[in-house]
Amino acid sequence: MKKMVIGFVSVIIITLILTSCVQKNKNKIKFDKESVPYSKEEISDYTYKIEGDSLGIKNDCGNLKIEKSNVDKVKIRMEKLVGGKSEDKLQDVLDSMNCTLENGVVNINSTWKDNSSINSINIETTIIVPSSIQSISIENNIGDINIAGNYDALKIDIENGEISYTGNLKKGSIFSKIGNVNLNLQNLNSDYSYDIHGEVVNAKIKIPKGSKIKAIGSMAEKVKIKDEINVDEDGAIFDINAKVGNINIEN
Repeated sequence: MKKMVIGFVSVIIITLILTSCVQKNKNKIKFDKESVPYSKEEISDYTYKIEGDSLGIKNDCGNLKIEKSNVDKVKIRMEKLVGGKSEDKLQDVLDSMNCTLENGVVNINSTWKDNSSINSINIETTIIVPSSIQSISIENNIGDINIAGNYDALKIDIENGEISYTGNLKKGSIFSKIGNVNLNLQNLNSDYSYDIHGEVVNAKIKIPKGSKIKAIGSMAEKVKIKDEINVDEDGAIFDINAKVGNINIEN
């Protein structure tokens, strides 16, 4: 019981931290004028040629949206918004937020360290990858990740934030320290496998009707599986391990 209480307290604390770093709105991001009287925004676009069929992404702070398209290069758009109690340093902070490519890894970060005059930062990054990319590895500090498309392998390591995926995924490996995991798996074969590990994890997994699955890991007995889903030793493997959380598999 003590572990559960500590876990939920951690969620509340992290939520407050996220609010100061990433503020979302379904339409347009806006800061509260009373607490953030001055703000400035900027859009930066990047294009990179990637060799091979794999891509790495390291994201320091902000939300990621990743999609596949019939393009021959990786296209990245960063929508940046910063705010503070004065106009000083706003442009400097925007300039510090950038994207680079090194050894096949896209790095999205900010080199700004002085937060004395800045109290609100939001980065929304959209990444369009070629259809030839079959494997993606993501390291994410703070922010949500939304991915759509078919992949052979997907690896995500996220500190705090929500993960949403839709598509055909053969192998998935997810570590989420604190956050929700939403998987909409549009196809499921017996040789597919998924690892979901974390500390405080709430996962909702949607799979095709009539699919066969095998749940293992520390949370295996606590996984809620709908009646229409077949539990079978030869089914797709879901290896789920978490200290606290709820796991639901449905169709």
